[in-house]
Amino acid sequence: MSDSPSHIITVDLPEKYATFEGCPKSIGIVELSASQDRAARARCKMNFDDLQDEFIKESIVEMDGEDVRAQRHRAEAFWDKSKSRLRTLVTQAYYDINSPSDDELNWMIDGIESGDGSTDGGKKFIDWKGEPACEYRIPLNEFMPITEDLMSFTVIELNARQEKRARKRCQNKFELLQQETVKASIVAIDGAPVDYTKLGEYMENAKHRLRNLFLAAYQDMNEPEEIDSMDFLDRVRGRSK
Repeated sequence: MSDSPSHIITVDLPEKYATFEGCPKSIGIVELSASQDRAARARCKMNFDDLQDEFIKESIVEMDGEDVRAQRHRAEAFWDKSKSRLRTLVTQAYYDINSPSDDELNWMIDGIESGDGSTDGGKKFIDWKGEPACEYRIPLNEFMPITEDLMSFTVIELNARQEKRARKRCQNKFELLQQETVKASIVAIDGAPVDYTKLGEYMENAKHRLRNLFLAAYQDMNEPEEIDSMDFLDRVRGRSK
């Protein structure tokens, strides 16, 4: 299934920072599709230091209104020639377009406390076939997925065998590892056991912000809280002295 079209956000570049010869006056940035995400990951060749740059360059699809998707060298040249302050501004624009806001993440993961002290949020702790799990509701705004029947998804904490199967499915391709691990943790859609073919279609068609919501839920269930990590390491270091 092919990626759905992305809306292009045109960003006018400040003249005081767009100083190199041939610098465009404006660039068009899109929210990355699954295939664009994979292309950027493949180019960085497992070098995490380069991953952000590759995402940003992949998201630049227009310069001065001209489509440059078939001329990747132009985005490369623009990024290489831009000075630090201009790159910082473009990076901020990229994240604004491609990342869920703090409010959406907080609502889905932690809930938002109202004036009467109650908490409204998108997460509910449940039992899934004898295992602890969390059901996450998707914020009903720009994150609304392509198909109307995806309103919530249920995530479990992976054991070592499940992680190993996910790594095997990615066939040693770094660009697929995160996607396969996140998919392995999702066991239900709207309360019904997941159809992994259908889930693959969801993931393939989801834009970057929605995929980041899937990732945030995976991390919420599969990574220790920061305070727990700090406490644990303090005890380890105290014993190692």
